[in-house]
Amino acid sequence: FCFAMPDEGAAYPVSARQRVRDGSVRVRVAARVRPLLPGEASEPVAQVAGTVISVGQTGFAFDHVFGEEAGQEAVYKECVEPLVDAAFEGINATFLAYGQTGSGKTHTMGTSASDGAARGALHRAVADVFARAQKQDGQTTVNVSFMEIFTLQKAGRDGQNARNSEEVRDLLALGTP
Repeated sequence: FCFAMPDEGAAYPVSARQRVRDGSVRVRVAARVRPLLPGEASEPVAQVAGTVISVGQTGFAFDHVFGEEAGQEAVYKECVEPLVDAAFEGINATFLAYGQTGSGKTHTMGTSASDGAARGALHRAVADVFARAQKQDGQTTVNVSFMEIFTLQKAGRDGQNARNSEEVRDLLALGTP
């Protein structure tokens, strides 16, 4: 999921919250390694070492990596709460989950319908925003977008040659499927 590249020559203050506030980091990328599911290979494909995930001989560096044991609260505190802080200081904030089907986006964002699932980033952010808004003097305006982007494979005119196309769904718009 995404919330990674510091501006050229940017200093790194201690906290993520401070980096968002002072503008030295505009985009950060974090990765979360999910546990293997029953029926998947018994050996993990990805190896985590600090902020690098290795798959085979190739390593991928991130600003933060959460291992299999990371809970929803840890992800929220590190990645999303600093964005909520920044939003209350007038800075636009975005967090998103990206990955292939089955990679854990729905679990991390907390948009699954499972009653027993721990609250994900989205539920925590909404609760945090409205709790903070109630504590403030005066009026607070909250503007929210909630989008899903799908890559769909469509058959060509001859029924053979498939091509990919993207579809964006605004999940807050009335009548969205």
